[in-house]
Amino acid sequence: MHDDEYAFFSFLRTAELENAGSMYNLGHMYANGCGTEKDTSESLKWFRLSAEKGNSKVYLRLGLIYLNGISTGKIILNLLSIFVMQPSKGM
Repeated sequence: MHDDEYAFFSFLRTAELENAGSMYNLGHMYANGCGTEKDTSESLKWFRLSAEKGNSKVYLRLGLIYLNGISTGKIILNLLSIFVMQPSKGM
């Protein structure tokens, strides 16, 4: 198993335990095809889950996704609304 694949499965295990950082890292890995096949919908799913856990790093990533035309504004606005609806998460 290569380093990227090992990292992917390690992040997957801890993301399933609701670790926001691992969820973010999985989103990144799916977005770039690191250790797994490139999959935009899986990437957005993990970024959304990370956002729901209060991970503020997702702001930048979602902006880049939108700027690069990978997703529609509607999906990005939906994901960003998670932060607006949960201001007590330390943002």
